[in-house]
Amino acid sequence: MLVNILSGTGLFLSAKVPSPWQTGVFFLGSLFLNCVPSYYEGFLDMKDEPTDDKTIRKNGQLRKLGFYSLVAGYSLLIVKHRRMRR
Repeated sequence: MLVNILSGTGLFLSAKVPSPWQTGVFFLGSLFLNCVPSYYEGFLDMKDEPTDDKTIRKNGQLRKLGFYSLVAGYSLLIVKHRRMRR
């Protein structure tokens, strides 16, 4: 949930830089990579199918990549805001 809020805030802040698509890609990727595994696990839970270790490990790697995408987006956003002030 926190990643969704932070990604939405990052998208809002991206609109204030000259080329918002560069940082927006990272925030949208973060949303996608964190939400899709959750939906998949939810559908498996609704069907009462057990989740195996391989699925959990793969979803964990996707979520890590999504978090790193969020960090990269905010890092790029900070760099762009500092360049705008100069």
